[in-house]
Amino acid sequence: MYYSKQHGRVRITRFLLPMLACAVLSPRAARCQDSSAESNMMRGDRAELAITVHDSGGEPISGPAMVKIYRAGVPSDQGATRKGRAFFILNSLGDYTVVVDAPGYETTQKDVAVPVALKAEVDIYLKRVAGANESTGVPGRP
Repeated sequence: MYYSKQHGRVRITRFLLPMLACAVLSPRAARCQDSSAESNMMRGDRAELAITVHDSGGEPISGPAMVKIYRAGVPSDQGATRKGRAFFILNSLGDYTVVVDAPGYETTQKDVAVPVALKAEVDIYLKRVAGANESTGVPGRP
């Protein structure tokens, strides 16, 4: 009797263990996709803007930045970057202006044309603001 109960438990464990592993590991594959964590909305037949904010060295900025999207001068959407990336689902096609504001950097804007409902990659490079104790040129004579 004891042997049959133990054998039944082993069979159940052998059956449930792979199912449990699949259930635990499968959401990780979905999290590895580019923008799944950034937008809970389905894109459907609308365009997506994937914005990467770089510092003057070309690396994605590590600090926070606010990205604002304008269409014909009217605010369309805004969001914060995460690891230098921000994603937006656009309501319609056309010409947009992307404005990026980050602490310690100059505010930068870039015009983007979105003619088709695909994912558009936009790279924006920020210039650091010189502090009061920093000089950007050759110092003058004393």
